[in-house]
Amino acid sequence: RQANMESLTEPAKQLHKLSKLLKYVFVPLENRQDLRGGMNNMCRQITQSLQKVYLKTVTIDIPDIPEDKSDEELIKDPKIRGQLEVIEEWTKVIREKILDEEKKQPENTALGEIEYWRNRSATLSTLHQQLT
Repeated sequence: RQANMESLTEPAKQLHKLSKLLKYVFVPLENRQDLRGGMNNMCRQITQSLQKVYLKTVTIDIPDIPEDKSDEELIKDPKIRGQLEVIEEWTKVIREKILDEEKKQPENTALGEIEYWRNRSATLSTLHQQLT
């Protein structure tokens, strides 16, 4: 699920590093929930920008949610509730990727048709693998 750093340009590598720095250093240290939320949003936006501009791939971040808590306990926990907001990102990413795939048309050759369905299958398989 990690970006392949070798395939990124230097500016993209810097953005990737900034995203990781925010996510793993500054967000955990921040006590104000509103600032934490803003930093998490910035991390997601950086990741989406990298995907769209440099990687042309799909990445879905799956939060770590404790399985030993009830749904009621999870909803009351502000940290967990923030992580659950990632689900909104999933739907956006999946919807965008499906719409992108629907816009593509196969070439009018047998090989073009095969390539079209291979690419479509690869994209949908990537989404499926990340969700399972």
